[in-house]
Amino acid sequence: MTLVPTSAACSFLTLCATLGAPLSSEAFVPAPIGVRALETLGTLASLAHRESLHWNTIQALEQLSTAPKAAFCPLVFSYTNYTRPGYRPHRLVFGAIPGGRGALLGGAGLAISAHCAEPQAAAHLWPGYAAQRFSVGRL
Repeated sequence: MTLVPTSAACSFLTLCATLGAPLSSEAFVPAPIGVRALETLGTLASLAHRESLHWNTIQALEQLSTAPKAAFCPLVFSYTNYTRPGYRPHRLVFGAIPGGRGALLGGAGLAISAHCAEPQAAAHLWPGYAAQRFSVGRL
């Protein structure tokens, strides 16, 4: 589990949304939901490899894919290159988080608005499109 500031904030917001309180202009998050999210993060941190708490996402993925000290990293952003055969000695698999609401979308990729009239055409505008997974309508 990564708990550097950016990862901790993103994990907190993801857990709050999963618990039914996405970020809003009314209130950051209701206190009871925030407390539950922090308790969940604390539980996960208590079970995590101690070094992993100081890794950023790429450090965690590098560790998992090259010389694993851990077998699982919850609430981590996925980078598709780590799923490709031969990229690293250990190929990684990413999955959805429990709860069915999804997770906070990271900023390392390219997003196409759900309101785009031609999402497939827009997807072809960036280099490496063929290597990317394409999903429409989930966000």
